[in-house]
Amino acid sequence: LEQIVVQNIPCTVSLTDGTIDTAAACEGEVRLNDEVLACNNAQRGWRAVDGNTIELTGSACQDWRGGDADLEAVFPCYVVVQ
Repeated sequence: LEQIVVQNIPCTVSLTDGTIDTAAACEGEVRLNDEVLACNNAQRGWRAVDGNTIELTGSACQDWRGGDADLEAVFPCYVVVQ
């Protein structure tokens, strides 16, 4: 049962403090357990899905689904459009 629950944890995360410009999203920094993840890296990273959502990719997604992970996303003011 635990495996089914873990598989259903999404790797998409809603941003809570504004909307980002997806063209400049990689100017931001996303950290998983204090590790800086690379933008648009399919192996272990993240990508902007839209202005309000990011997706963890590859092994970063698997770590997030493990349930014991801290995630922080910080974007410069010029990337936040709302």
